[in-house]
Amino acid sequence: MQVDRKMHGINGHRIRGGSVIAALCWVGLSPALAQTTQPATTQPVAPFRNPVDKEATRPYPALELTYERYEQPRPLRVWVARIDLKNPDVQLVATCGSEEVQPEFETRCERTLDFAKRRNVQFAVNASAFGPLRKKSGEPMQVVGLGACEGHVYSPPDERFGAFIVRKDGRIRIGNPPYDLEQVDEAVSGFHMLIENGQDVVERTASRQSPGFVGVNPRTAVGVDKEGETLWLAVFDGRQKGISEGITLYELGRYFTDLGAYQALNFDGGGSSTMVVQDPKTGEHRIVNTPSDNPPRLVANNLGVILVPPAKAPTTQPVSAPSDVPGATAE
Repeated sequence: MQVDRKMHGINGHRIRGGSVIAALCWVGLSPALAQTTQPATTQPVAPFRNPVDKEATRPYPALELTYERYEQPRPLRVWVARIDLKNPDVQLVATCGSEEVQPEFETRCERTLDFAKRRNVQFAVNASAFGPLRKKSGEPMQVVGLGACEGHVYSPPDERFGAFIVRKDGRIRIGNPPYDLEQVDEAVSGFHMLIENGQDVVERTASRQSPGFVGVNPRTAVGVDKEGETLWLAVFDGRQKGISEGITLYELGRYFTDLGAYQALNFDGGGSSTMVVQDPKTGEHRIVNTPSDNPPRLVANNLGVILVPPAKAPTTQPVSAPSDVPGATAE
């Protein structure tokens, strides 16, 4: 699938030179869109409830990490991070743009694990869709939709897609354009909104998407409650037959409704879906889920969470062995 996007200047922000990317690879479920052989789901199905296995840990005061395993309506493994935004130690950071790439690109690709180590954040997930696919870390990439870091908007909004925004006053916004870009501090885009003002809106957009996109896939998503005090970041493993086969777009919306999200957004998914947690004792960063791509996909940007003051952050160590976080794998 192609995504044609024009780069537009944004008043008050430093934006790279304009160009048109005529064949941008839509990587959220691409090349998953071409690879998936799972049947598409075009109607809501029974929600995922009553997991056969569930374990919650609290590696940091502001982070509760829950692992769930389901057998119905199909095998599924889920990791949900519940972050207390009232905790003064919490800080959200995104991948920054690169000034050393060609005008048609905006960031340099890396795996979510490497982003977490480099920024020494305690938690991270993949974020925006992007293009093209890369095989070598550090190669330039194009971000689809809004991207911002430290008040610098390096990728303009895309009117079709929502974004996760940290405002300069510290408040969170998850929603569709237009945005007050002068107030944007950190931002990553996603695909379409799942929940708006407490209402599931998947039906509004799913009918216009390809069956492969709407159907069963690995996914990453984000949600926030009405008060802006609780943030959920979830990763759903997929494409692992009999172990974790994935979740449809309809089921994803229902899942975040059941969490209590007031606003929720579908991030990039497929082989990009990755969640990383830093062990508070050893300082090791570990991938807690099992990405369908091995090694995990190189992506254009990520969303990280600082959970302790930098002076008290654990020292990063090389990843060497599986952690005690449920379902963890090491790279």
